[in-house]
Amino acid sequence: MAVKIVNPFYICFLSSNILFFRDFDEIQTEGLIFNNIDFDNCKHINILLNELIKPEFMRLNDATKLGVMYSLYYVNKFNNKKYFSVVVECFDYLDISSDAIDYILKSLWEILFDGVELSFEEKDFNISFKPLNDHQVGYVSKTEIKGMSEVADIIYEKILNL
Repeated sequence: MAVKIVNPFYICFLSSNILFFRDFDEIQTEGLIFNNIDFDNCKHINILLNELIKPEFMRLNDATKLGVMYSLYYVNKFNNKKYFSVVVECFDYLDISSDAIDYILKSLWEILFDGVELSFEEKDFNISFKPLNDHQVGYVSKTEIKGMSEVADIIYEKILNL
């Protein structure tokens, strides 16, 4: 069986969309939307994952999606402190609890790979700690920033209607 490459930066890349949204919200509404998000509320987290991370994941090429899948599987399945610490550092900017991070990582698997069951051992993986380069992931373009206002409105409405 071929060794699977995992890289915590795949997860960091996806989580950066929440940071991007927070910064966008700060500029557009002085934090009105993001300040209403409770990272201890699973429903709030699920809204962010579905509205911010899932669409970005869907834009990735198949090879990168596979890298995300293996990386999420690895972080959720094995207790590798060094690998996990890189992922946790990406969430430090959001100032959220370790319980919320754990919930995000497990929920990401369910949202992005619902129904996919893998059965690998830790020895089946090769860990890379190299930052991703531009051809592996796409970044938000200026034309897509215009759509962020619509996404922000959707998130705000869903959070207020819980």
